[in-house]
Amino acid sequence: PLPIPGGPDRAPAVTAACHAPGPTGDSGCLVAGAADGSAHVWALRTLEHRRALRPGGGGSVLALADAGLGRLASGCEDGCIRVWALHEGAETDPRPSQALIGHAGAVGSLASGGPGPGDVGWLFSGAADASLHVWDMRSG
Repeated sequence: PLPIPGGPDRAPAVTAACHAPGPTGDSGCLVAGAADGSAHVWALRTLEHRRALRPGGGGSVLALADAGLGRLASGCEDGCIRVWALHEGAETDPRPSQALIGHAGAVGSLASGGPGPGDVGWLFSGAADASLHVWDMRSG
């Protein structure tokens, strides 16, 4: 198993996981969301921990999905979806590149897709406010 950084006595519970494409078309990344609001990124090929995403304030990360264009979406308890750049060099920026606001309840599900095969131009989100949103992610 891959441990969440923080040690066995301090590591938060894992609340979500997903695969995200790599920045250069490699095998990509494994991403795990945690109860402390963080998300952790590992290089899938080497299983090396690459980055911790810490949005601050959003509560537990409940859902994760590929947001296209080398980005990752995280759905949180506060109803916000945070979008993170996963490309080379983004490791030093601790902030999300975008926030999608529209839910009044915790975002518990995320999925990506589009009208064509392999298209991830749309992000779908479902939340505790009994709503489903469709976000156009093609513009970046």
